[in-house]
Amino acid sequence: MKFPVLRAGNFWNGILNSASENPDLNTLGTERHNQCLADMLLSTGWHEARNPSNAQEYLLAEYGQHLVAEFFDPVFKKLTGLSSKTLHFNANLLFGLNVLLYLTPKRLLNSNVPTATI
Repeated sequence: MKFPVLRAGNFWNGILNSASENPDLNTLGTERHNQCLADMLLSTGWHEARNPSNAQEYLLAEYGQHLVAEFFDPVFKKLTGLSSKTLHFNANLLFGLNVLLYLTPKRLLNSNVPTATI
């Protein structure tokens, strides 16, 4: 059987995303989405010199508290039966959870984010 294209998707937050294999955080609703986005933008990030002891430490530094609570912990619990506190700090890579969709053109157009014109 020959397939004309390779397709990927995911089912998260009660919505089937057939456009991308990456989880779409736009399904969280405006308030929860904006909180996760703010947390991510304000996070300290992880540096090579540090040595996280578990996934929760790493994810809190990279993505912030709300995204760990809203996304990572429920997904890890579903996939492994464990919380991020008990998993290796690279557990998100095992499940391809290193790319998340935060912004879409539609969300940017409907937001109050100032834009620059060149």
